[in-house]
Amino acid sequence: MDADVRVSNLCFAVGTVSQVQEQQPVAYKKMELQKTSDILDERLLLCAYEKVQAEKLVVESDDVAQGLVKLISEHRVTELVMGAVADKHYTKKMKALRSKKAQAVQQRADPLCKIWYICKGTLVYRRKASP
Repeated sequence: MDADVRVSNLCFAVGTVSQVQEQQPVAYKKMELQKTSDILDERLLLCAYEKVQAEKLVVESDDVAQGLVKLISEHRVTELVMGAVADKHYTKKMKALRSKKAQAVQQRADPLCKIWYICKGTLVYRRKASP
């Protein structure tokens, strides 16, 4: 899964499940949706452990960043935590966003949404809300 999100009352993931070609078996798409569901179940456990009320929402999108931007708008998300870069590309010196998905969300998300970009549990970058 490319992205996951935790907000005060909603956990959701956006993936590229719909990029599966129609000629590919329905079983493959079902398997991908199950993987996404399993990942979200893990996130829900983390939310519960931190006493954050959460629910699962899976959305299919060809563009992960656009899917996140749309969900931020539709659900009026005001605080978002998301990955800054794939773990294998993380360095402790990193101070800027390297992920194209993170950069796109940074540029296109509602300006009222504060965004924290993390990698390996470390805050890499933060976007403050602007009116």
